[in-house]
Amino acid sequence: EVFCTLPSEKAVYLDASDGQVGGFTSLVADTTPQLGGNLDVNGQDIVSVSNADIDIIPNGTGDVNLGADTVQVGDNDADATITTQGTGDLTLNTNNGTNSGTVTIADGANGNITLTPNGTGDVILSADSVSVGDSGAAATLTSNGAGTLTVTTGGTTDLVLSTNSGTASGTITITDAANQPITLTPNGTGVVAIEGSM
Repeated sequence: EVFCTLPSEKAVYLDASDGQVGGFTSLVADTTPQLGGNLDVNGQDIVSVSNADIDIIPNGTGDVNLGADTVQVGDNDADATITTQGTGDLTLNTNNGTNSGTVTIADGANGNITLTPNGTGDVILSADSVSVGDSGAAATLTSNGAGTLTVTTGGTTDLVLSTNSGTASGTITITDAANQPITLTPNGTGVVAIEGSM
């Protein structure tokens, strides 16, 4: 028979305010803590102090998976930035890249932003207005290869070509519908000039 007593300094109990006395109360002493189950934040946040970063670093080729329908980035009412941590490109795709087009932002000075649909997919700009070119600089639309460059509207609307959002600009109007004209309209006293050999 073995009889033993529990020294009071080894006891774990709750005080009159239900505060824990004794036992394991801090992770500071454990440099490699591990969870035995899921971590439930119970409505609380994971925060840092002194403006320190919160790093989530998987081992080796492991990834960080955010299993949510919506992921919010940025402080409330502040601008948000998604960037790579080093000199790698930033690629956006779906379903781990399976049958997905990509948006690639190349790292490096003067790097391109490349929109690459999958297969015969297209790049669709669903906007009433699309601006091309830097402010005050010449802009160029060109074919990416030996194929024909085609500019068309997405529905039964006319196609109008002008400069500077139409400010003090003549227009070339391609009217939608069968047997309709192509109209060249100079601005003010401007003329339609055809230069070169005919």
